[in-house]
Amino acid sequence: MRRYSTVVPGDVPGRKEGSRRMSRLNVVVSVNAAWNIWNFRRAVIEDLQAAGHAVTVLAPPDDSVADLEALGCRFVPLIGESAWSSD
Repeated sequence: MRRYSTVVPGDVPGRKEGSRRMSRLNVVVSVNAAWNIWNFRRAVIEDLQAAGHAVTVLAPPDDSVADLEALGCRFVPLIGESAWSSD
């Protein structure tokens, strides 16, 4: 498994004093396009899931939503006007 820099708060629920084991996390990733996660952050998502963490992706829906859900992510669509909109 790849190692990423993480900041662990002093009080992690379920973590015993002196224990290096971390509780299961619910990780939320928010991006401006779901395909960005599929194309560029899939390995990070897979590593988080392999470590036992749940992953939720918040993004405007696109063609990669089915792939992300098949990967095991929960997907929450962000609907609204984009700051990058040309209207």
